[in-house]
Amino acid sequence: MGNCSGTAKVELLESFENWNKLPPEIKLECMKHLDFKTRFIMRSVSRTERILVDSHNFKLDSVRIEGLLPYPMNTIIQSSFDTQKITIKSGNHEQCVVHMRNRLRFNETIVPLLVFILKNATINDFSIETILNIDWSKVLQDALNSKSLSIRSFSGVLLKFQEAFFFVNKLNYTSKSIYLDGHGCKNFPIDQLISIESVSNASLLQIRDVQSKDIIWKIANKWIETDAAIGTRFQLTSMSKEIITQFSSHFKNRIISASDVEILIRTDNPMKHILLKLARTWRVARPFTCIVISAETEQSEFVNFGMWVSKKVIPLWEYISLFLADEFNDDDGLNLSSFLILLLHCIWLIFSMLFKRTFYGQ
Repeated sequence: MGNCSGTAKVELLESFENWNKLPPEIKLECMKHLDFKTRFIMRSVSRTERILVDSHNFKLDSVRIEGLLPYPMNTIIQSSFDTQKITIKSGNHEQCVVHMRNRLRFNETIVPLLVFILKNATINDFSIETILNIDWSKVLQDALNSKSLSIRSFSGVLLKFQEAFFFVNKLNYTSKSIYLDGHGCKNFPIDQLISIESVSNASLLQIRDVQSKDIIWKIANKWIETDAAIGTRFQLTSMSKEIITQFSSHFKNRIISASDVEILIRTDNPMKHILLKLARTWRVARPFTCIVISAETEQSEFVNFGMWVSKKVIPLWEYISLFLADEFNDDDGLNLSSFLILLLHCIWLIFSMLFKRTFYGQ
């Protein structure tokens, strides 16, 4: 059966009327054409079907585990089971949304579903958010003990360090982008992070809200050691005012040009330089980008490397600073609309809490 041609398989399939009488090879051919939801449900039919489904890898556009509250509200109030959901999108624009609701459903439905996805799918974009009183590393440790994850773009939203490192350690060579939260940590474990192979191989690393003044020069030093590819990029937001000073001090013998907002240094490869650039000046935080560039890149092109900031990487303290601002400036990336959105979320949250207290608290 394993050597049957495509035509022979179709003819054989048409000659059967009972699924259970089909040989495994034909069943597997059928399963390849199932949508994600049907494929997952079929695993519960029998042990044979489960083995067949799990033997076939598939692709997903995105998998997102997120709460109801958007950033930055989720940094203040962590999502619990009743507000969390998992959204799965496949290549044919099919979308499947599963709400967690409670701990029982989380353990019996969400965890097996997530394990199935992580073991068998190649995911283009995977985002997972922290859940109140849950440690993802402990929940998934046994099920994913020796499994590497095929995730092209990974986002660990507000994950604790042990959770974030659990996932990052399991990313395989296909990972190109990694996003993490620094939680305002002054002692961010950057040495541990850059020792992970998936981080070294990633073309983009983003970390939000890190106070460590040494983090960028250590990343750049690693790039010099490994002769990182042109285009390799590290972006972060930080309230530390000493990042550029520390970078300049550590690479003082490599500096080609320097100013208050950017530093260009040479690497051991004469064809490559490393540029550190302050993307823009905010009221509280400082968004930086550090990138490996060609030695032939003109200085007039440096401005393009700073235009990366999006509102999702703005630290909470920057949002809070809006309450003290005398005016709103679009150039800050934090304008009146940003403030109003945050204010409306606060009002919505208050009404939600009052509603739950009134109708469910008695």
